[in-house]
Formats: sequence, C-alpha cells, structure tokens
Amino acid sequence: MKYLRKYSDSLLEQQSNESLSYQEELQDFCESNLIYLIDEGYKVDVFSKSFVISGRAYTPYHIESKDSTYDICFCKPIIKFGEPNKLQVFEWSNIKDDFLTFIQRLTNFDPKLGIDKINIHTYDNIKEYNYDIFVDDYSENLDFINNKIEKLTNINHIKVIVKYETYKTI
Repeated sequence: MKYLRKYSDSLLEQQSNESLSYQEELQDFCESNLIYLIDEGYKVDVFSKSFVISGRAYTPYHIESKDSTYDICFCKPIIKFGEPNKLQVFEWSNIKDDFLTFIQRLTNFDPKLGIDKINIHTYDNIKEYNYDIFVDDYSENLDFINNKIEKLTNINHIKVIVKYETYKTI
C-alpha cells in the first residue's frame, strides 16, 4: 500500500510535467527565432508564472481560468568574471527588425498562445521606468507595437507576457 498514490497526486504531477515540457518548447522556439540577437550577446529566458501563487506550488489545474502564463524575458547582460551580472541598456533601433519578426512568429507558434502585453523597462542614470503595451488585440499589427516602443530609449529589458489558454478552441 505504501507504493500507491492518490489519483489527484498523479494527475497534478502529469500536468506539471506537461507544462514544463511546453515551457522548454517555448524556450527553444524563442532561442531559435532570436538567434541573431543571441549571437550579439542578448539573452532570452522563459519563466512560468502559473506555478507559484502565494508561495505554494500550483498547477494550471488549480487556477480558475485554467490559463498558464509565461514571461519571455529579453535582455543584454554584461558578464564580467567575479562580478554580479548587470544589464546593458540598448536601443530599440538595434533590435527592432528581429524582435518584431519574433513577435509575429510567436503569434503563429500556437493557436492557443496569445500575447497579453509587452513590458519594457527603461533606465536612465537616475531612475527606472516601466511601460506596458497591451497588445492582445494588436499582436498582428506590428506597426502599432513599433510606434509604441520606438520612442523609448535606454531599454534595460523587455518582457513579453503570453498566455496559453487551455480552454480556447481552435
């Protein structure tokens, strides 16, 4: 009897493994579509936000909307041996073409995956600023996204927040 597990425990573990593999798949997609920028020293990471709520681990099974939310974080780290990593500021004009192409491909990657917003962190030598661009309805309109971002300078990092909607019909 000690080797038997509850049905709900095995279901939660299965969902957790499926979501983790989707996160890895999304990470591979991001890296392969931003490879030219990665070669120039930029970095992309994908984090799942659906598993930590109030310090406890949950799966999308426990979340009311049954959505999994992922943060795609894009930055340019300064790596110096023996020092903590810092982020180098960059200009939108340096990444615009590759990044907009990535956004377009991301909208076509999976019909159940939708871009919620793009969060841009800028930094001048005194203060850090956050800008949110809600692109849920405008993800196909790259000019809209470009016009909102091109005015920003000294970008510290960009976060693309996407939702995987398990209940969405294709």
